[in-house]
Formats: sequence, structure tokens, C-alpha cells
Amino acid sequence: MPQEEEFLYRDASRLQAAAQMTTGFYRIVPTVVDEGTAGIATSNYVAQDSDGAQWFVKACPAGTDLDAERQALELGEFARLGRNPVPVVRKTLDGALIAAADRMAVSVAAYIEDTETAAGGLSHDRWAAVGETVGRLHRTLARHPDGAPRRVPAREVCDVKRARQRLNRPLRLFAKRPPTSGLPARAHETTARRLDALPAVTDIVKGLPTTLTVQTVHGDLASPNLFPSRAACGGIDRLPAARSPQPRLGTWADRPGPADRPGAAAVAYRPR
Repeated sequence: MPQEEEFLYRDASRLQAAAQMTTGFYRIVPTVVDEGTAGIATSNYVAQDSDGAQWFVKACPAGTDLDAERQALELGEFARLGRNPVPVVRKTLDGALIAAADRMAVSVAAYIEDTETAAGGLSHDRWAAVGETVGRLHRTLARHPDGAPRRVPAREVCDVKRARQRLNRPLRLFAKRPPTSGLPARAHETTARRLDALPAVTDIVKGLPTTLTVQTVHGDLASPNLFPSRAACGGIDRLPAARSPQPRLGTWADRPGPADRPGAAAVAYRPR
């Protein structure tokens, strides 16, 4: 494996750095590297090698919790064992899930071609496709040591005070530099909407039992992370670590649509 000092990218672009790291750590020699849809805190690229294979390269900035990123990838691999549509992760030459050098870390996975996300909402058979896929995902991860259902105090399921603090942090950053388009703009809108909903959540939490059964299996099923086809949910981008304290249902269920569509997802969610 190359030494980290060979990869000093302070004066190079992130795209060039990601391309060099795929070569040095993964032996993927890209002939073309294009920018992909940016994440909130990550830069994403699509690299094509000389054989025509395409790879999704996720670049994380300095300060990223790499242990959490690694656990997320491991959980995704576990989900694949249950025939869940999670892209195959490419390991480094040393068998690691993440390559880190200087001020960047990257992970590489198979790129899913000809897809569209659920960012525009769900319609028709897609509700059932997503329900079926998420149900299978939950049942698979229930067998994971960190994913098994358990009883916890209700305050651990939804700590409104901590939720408010967590939502206010990104909103303060957005206030300094308001995003105008793309994923950052959607994240800004969604975060503000969730903060506005906290008073109603407080009332709901007051009526909960003192303990609840929970199964924390994934974090973000936001619409950009779902890739539904006409009749099936073709892939899920990534699965955050199972120890994540508060899972989110994501924005795909918040989109307007016929009232029976979420019901179709709930029916398909159940095992047949």
C-alpha cells in the first residue's frame, strides 16, 4: 500500500485527489472522473476505468468520524447478505473499507447506472416497491447484533431538547451562507420544517409509555438515497451505523400524493 505522504493534496483539487486515491489505494485507474450529486458534507464522484466499469467515489473532508463511516459500510455489507439492494463496496488493496490520506478519506462502491432518485416524490407502484424493500431491510438488520429490537426509555427514542440543539446547529451554518439549490437547499428546508414541528412532537412524547420497543437499523432514508424503478426499489445509497441514536424516516414520506399510497407502502412492508 502506498505511504500517506505520497498523497498530499493541499494544492490539488478534491476531484484530482479522489482520482489519485482510487489509483493508489484501490488500483482503479480512472479514465474519466465526473462530479456526482454532492452530499451535505461530502463530495461525490463517478469514476470510469479502462474496462468501462463505473465506481461511486465518496470523499469525506477532514474531521469526519471515520469509525462511523466504516460501521455504516459494514452494516451495508450485512444488509447485502439479506439480498437487500445495497451497492457492492470495493475494498482497498489492504482490505480496508476506507482509504485515508492527509486531509481526505474516500470509500468506493459500485455505481448504479440509469437511476433516478425519489427526490421528486413517489407515485404509483413505487410506494409499494419502497415499502417492500424497507421491510426486507429491517428484517435483515433485526438479525444484526446492533439491530435487534429492545426496550428503552421513551426519552431515548425522542429527546426533544437534544433534537432542537441538533437541528439548530446546521441552521446556524445555513444562516451564514444560505444555499440556493440542490441537496443543501433541500436539507435547509427539511431541517427548518423539522424544527417547526418540535412543539407538536413534544405533545406526542408526553403521551408515550415510559418505555418503548425500538429497532435502530439505519439513519437516512431521505429521498435522494432511494432509487426506485417502475416496479422495484433498485438500490439504497448507504446505511449509517446501527448505533445511530435516532433513525429518520426521511423525506420521501413527506411528499404530497394520493392518500392510499403510504398505505400501499405499509402493506408491502409486511412479510408475505
